Amino acid sequence: MIFKLYQASELVVGAVAAIANAIITASAVAAAAPMAPLLPAVAGQTNFITGFQITGGGATAASVIVVTLTGLVGGTRTYDIAVPAGAALGITPLVVEFSEPIPATGPNVAITLNVPSFGAGNTNAAATLEGFLQGIAAVAANLPPDKQVESRTRYDSGKPSFIYGWNHSPFAFEIQEEGANPLTIAQPFAPYIQPINTRTEKLIFHAVAQQLINLPIAAAQYAVYWTVSEFKPELIPGPW
Repeated sequence: MIFKLYQASELVVGAVAAIANAIITASAVAAAAPMAPLLPAVAGQTNFITGFQITGGGATAASVIVVTLTGLVGGTRTYDIAVPAGAALGITPLVVEFSEPIPATGPNVAITLNVPSFGAGNTNAAATLEGFLQGIAAVAANLPPDKQVESRTRYDSGKPSFIYGWNHSPFAFEIQEEGANPLTIAQPFAPYIQPINTRTEKLIFHAVAQQLINLPIAAAQYAVYWTVSEFKPELIPGPW
């Protein structure tokens, strides 16, 4: 059986300028006392944490302390640290690097690393947070404009068509029917597929967000690859 291929193309996003993020760090040191370094709240901007480190020596008595990371989307994160008996001994450093930056719950919200005292007899402890600030206006201003593509799908027999492809860009695109009815979200740097259960003449790619990471590709290489077809592919070919 030969399937009809309605459209196949590359939707060029364009050389959208990269957002300049304000890199920030926060550190604290203590001796037998709690620490709470934080990425401070800033009006109109959102904190993102990329990682943190906790180091230090032991205390008179061995213990396990509970460290919390607060202010994050998804709720508080908890970590345990074993503190050895003996100030001259060191803890196993807790080094956390997140695969993707984690945002605060919203603009003007601090992200805080809460580290209890290592205990009596401790002579040194240190904690460092790393992240960046992102302004909401900067993200909105950086999104590419809407893109319309021809689809010309049919639904006479009750059989759906499909739009599928690869989003090779840091932007999340809402794929809309005519009339701006959303069908699905094409996530950044990922394949997508969505059935179309109606007759259409065009579809709209509407950028709704940007993935905030350090990207290994140049902005001029951003693109969205799309195909509209009357068959559902078993595999979605990549953009290479």
